[in-house]
Amino acid sequence: MPDHKTIFSNIPLPAILLSPEGAVLESNASAQSTFSDTKNGADTARAIRNWLADEVTDFLKSREAYALIERDWEAPGSGPRRFNVRLSRINGPETGPKAMAICSDITERFKAQEQIHHQLEIINSSNDAMLSMALDGKIFFANRSAAGLYGYTARELLDRSIYDLTPPHLKHEMRRVLREVRKRCHVVRLETLRRNRAGVNFPVSDSYSPIFSNGRPCAVSLVSRDISERKESELALGRSHAKLRNILDETVNALSMTLEKRDQYTAGHQQKVACISQAIGQDMGLDPNLLDSIHIAGVLHDIGKICIPMAILSKPSSLSPSEMEMVRNHPKNGLDIIKAIPFPHPVGDYIHQHHERLDGSGYPAGLKGDAISLGARIIAVADVLEAMGAHRPYRPALGLEAALDELKAHRGSKYDPAVCDSVRNIVDQGFITAQKGEVILCQSN
Repeated sequence: MPDHKTIFSNIPLPAILLSPEGAVLESNASAQSTFSDTKNGADTARAIRNWLADEVTDFLKSREAYALIERDWEAPGSGPRRFNVRLSRINGPETGPKAMAICSDITERFKAQEQIHHQLEIINSSNDAMLSMALDGKIFFANRSAAGLYGYTARELLDRSIYDLTPPHLKHEMRRVLREVRKRCHVVRLETLRRNRAGVNFPVSDSYSPIFSNGRPCAVSLVSRDISERKESELALGRSHAKLRNILDETVNALSMTLEKRDQYTAGHQQKVACISQAIGQDMGLDPNLLDSIHIAGVLHDIGKICIPMAILSKPSSLSPSEMEMVRNHPKNGLDIIKAIPFPHPVGDYIHQHHERLDGSGYPAGLKGDAISLGARIIAVADVLEAMGAHRPYRPALGLEAALDELKAHRGSKYDPAVCDSVRNIVDQGFITAQKGEVILCQSN
C-alpha cells in the first residue's frame, strides 16, 4: 500500500503542506514546477511562503476545517495566473496543526468569466431593451433597460413570458414571429406595440434573432427600442402637413374661384378639367403624388385668364389678332402667378404647357414631343374634352362625341396617344358622359 508521501507526490495538481507560519514543509513536483521563481532569484519554498503565508496563518487561527481562496500568481515568462486554493486543516498529535493547499489553475475560466461580465456590462449599459427567451416565449434574460422599459425588475421579468408584455390583440402576431424565427432561422424586424406593468401600450421597434445550439435554433434574442417619441413626432408632422395641405387647397380653390366668379361662362371648367385629368392619370397608373399635382394644375390651368379683360373672355364673336395674342399669353401669366408657390411637382410647367401640342403647333413656346411634360399632356387632352363639350359665348356645346373624334383624329400627332387611350377607357367605364350636349362627370374614378 503506497505511503502518504507517494500519494502526495502523485497528486496531479500543485499540492503544498504548510506550517502555521506559512513555511513550506512539503510540496509535490507539480507545485515545484508551477511555482518556481528562478526569474526573481527565489527558491520555490520561499516564493510559495511569500504567496500564501498570510492566508495560511489566518486559516489555521480560525479553526475552520476547510477554506477556499483565490490568489493571483505572477508566473515568470507567462504572465499572471489565477489559482483556486483549497486549504484543509491537518491536526497532528505531536506536530500541531498544518495546512494542506491544493491549487487549481482557473486562469482561463476566470478570463472567460471576466469576458462574460464585460459583455453583460455592455448589454446592461445599452439603451435598448434586450431579452432572451425560449422558443415558447419564456424569458430567461433581461437587461436593465428592459426592466426600465416594462416597469419590472430584471428578476421579475425572468418569471414572465414575452406574451405577458404583448397586448392581447397582438399575441397572434407574436406567435407568428417566434414561429418564423424558429423555422426560417433569420432575423425578423417589425414595429409593434408592447405592454408595460401598468397595462399601458407603447410603440417599439423590434429585432428578433435566433440563438443556435449545435446548429439548431434553441432560443430567441429580442432587442426592442421605444419609439414613442418618434411616433409622436410623426403624428405632429402629419398634423402639420395636413394643416399646410389644407391651407394650400384653400389657396388653390380661392384662386380658381376668383377666375370663375369673374368669368361666368367658364364657371366649373377648371374643376372639371382637374377631375378628368386625375381620372386619366389614375387609369394610366401614375404615382398618387404626381396625380395630386396634376389635379392642382388642372384646377389652376386657366388662372392666367384673370389678366384678360372680361370683354374679350365673353366676346360672342371671333377674336382679333391682338385679342388672340392676349388670350395666348394666359399660360405664361398663369405660371407667373403661381411660380412662387413651392409645389412638390412642377405644377407651373403643367399650367405653362397645357396648350402645347406634340407636333409643335401649340403655344406659347411651340414645344414638341417629350419636351412637353406628362402632366401638361394630360391636362391638354382633358381641357379639349371639357371645352368642346361645353357651351361658350361664341358657340354652343359641340358634344362629347365631337370631342372624342377630335382626340381620335389627332392621336399621336397633337395629343399623347396613351392619354387619348385612357380617355376612351374612362368614357367606357362611365366616368364621363353627355347630357343635353354637354360633357358631364358621372362618378369619382
